[in-house]
Amino acid sequence: MRKVLLTSILSLFSSVRLGSSSPNTEFKSPLINEENKTNISEQLTVNKENKSKALGKLTAAQSFRQEDENLQMAFRTDKSIVMWDSVVNMVKRRESLQLKPYICPGGHLSIGYGHLITQGEECLKDGITEVQADSLLYNDMKYYKDWVQKNLKLKGNQLKAITHFCYAFGTTKLLKSELCNKIKAKEPIDEQIIKWVNINHKPNKSLLRQRNLELAWYNKK
Repeated sequence: MRKVLLTSILSLFSSVRLGSSSPNTEFKSPLINEENKTNISEQLTVNKENKSKALGKLTAAQSFRQEDENLQMAFRTDKSIVMWDSVVNMVKRRESLQLKPYICPGGHLSIGYGHLITQGEECLKDGITEVQADSLLYNDMKYYKDWVQKNLKLKGNQLKAITHFCYAFGTTKLLKSELCNKIKAKEPIDEQIIKWVNINHKPNKSLLRQRNLELAWYNKK
C-alpha cells in the first residue's frame, strides 16, 4: 500500500513538471503606475502634435502640386505658363541644400534651402533632414505666395515671378520699394527689378540671372 501511494505521488509530480513549459519563468502582469500614465499621455500628445505639423507641411506641398495639375490643362492652349514646380526647383538650385545652420550672404542664420531661422525655431539649430528642408521650403513659398496675392493682387506667371523674388528678399523691403509701386500701378517693372542684383553693394551675376528670369516670367503674364 505504501509503495502504491509513493508511486502515485511521483507520477503526479512528474505530470506537473511535464505540463509546465518553463517552470522557472515568472509571469508578471504589466503594471502602469501614475508616472507611466503621465509619460504615455505626454508621448501621445507629442505624437499628435508632430502628426498635425507634418500634415500641415504636407498640405502646403500638395497645394502647389494640385495647382500644377490644374495648369497642365491650360498647356493645351498656352505653352507659356510657368509651373510652380519650376519655381520651387529654381529656389532649390539657387540656394542648394544645407542640413546644418549657416550664415547667408545677408548675414542671417539660415538652414535648408535658405530658410531663415527665427525666434522659436531654435530646434533647427541642431540640424534637419532633407524631408524637413523640403517642408520648410514649401511652407515659406506658400507664405510668400499668399502675401503677394493679398497685397499685390497678382496671379498666373506674375504671381510666381514675384513669389520667387520675395523668397530671395522678403516682403518688408519690397513693400517700401519703387518696384512695389510699379507692380501696384500695373506699369512695366523692367528697370526696377534689375536694380535688385547687389550683394554688399556690388553687382552679382547670379542675382542678375535670377532677376532676368523673374522678369521673363512676369512679362509672360
